[in-house]
Parts: sequence; structure tokens; C-alpha cells
Amino acid sequence: MFSFIVRRLGQAVAVVLLVTLIVFILLKVLPGGTARALLGPRASTSAIKTFNHANGFDRPVIIQYLNWIWKILHWNLGYSYKYNQPVSTLLGTVLPKSLLLVGMAMLLRSSPGRHGRTGYPRPTRSGDAHSHVDADHGSSLCSVYALINA
Repeated sequence: MFSFIVRRLGQAVAVVLLVTLIVFILLKVLPGGTARALLGPRASTSAIKTFNHANGFDRPVIIQYLNWIWKILHWNLGYSYKYNQPVSTLLGTVLPKSLLLVGMAMLLRSSPGRHGRTGYPRPTRSGDAHSHVDADHGSSLCSVYALINA
């Protein structure tokens, strides 16, 4: 059991690193670069160079990636130029509401209902289990939608 958990944790770390690498590469291949996207198409070359130097975009890519990972691990998720504040502050205001919504949805979904103690139907024929579960997911979404708009 211990080896299974260690193996699963190793797989989880590998998947997270792979996802961060893919996101980082997608950010790097942004047409025109990050500076051009943020400063606009009419930004001067000197403004773009200044922006790139200030944000470390003129360093080697591997150093940029390691710095990016280091910042993420220390909850420095960057700065939102649209909202003019740190991303971690934005997440701090939205995350409690999102967690409450997820918790309520999970509570509603796992509560006993017309299917007995577990909330999941008992299959009566070979294809019944999937059709009932799919139908229940739809009704749960309606409950979550009603909860959001209440």
C-alpha cells in the first residue's frame, strides 16, 4: 500500500511538472510576445525591451522557467495588468466563494435522495447505471444553478 501511494504521488508530481511546462511553453509562443500583447501593437522597441528586461524575459528560457516555478511555489502568481493588482489577491477574494460552491454541490450530490443511502442508483439492466447517473448529474447541475442564482 505504501509503495502504491509513493508511486501515485510520483505520478502526480510528474503530471504537475508536465502541465507547468506546457503552460510555460504556450505563454512563450504567444504571437508577438508577452510585451507586445500587454503594451499594444504600437509600443516602441525600446518600451518592449524595457518591459522584457524588467520582467526577466531577456534571460535564458530555462532560467525563466525555474524562476516561474519558484514564484508559483511561493504563491507569487504574477500581476494582473487588467485589474491592476496581484493575482494571488484576486484569487484570495474569489477562492472562498468557489470552495463554498463546490462544497455545497458535493453535499447536495452525496446527500441521500431517491436512490437510497449513497445517492447513486442501483443498475437494473446493463446500461441503466450510466443513464441514471447521467440524468442525476443533470439534475445536480440544475440544483447548483438554482443555488448560485438564489
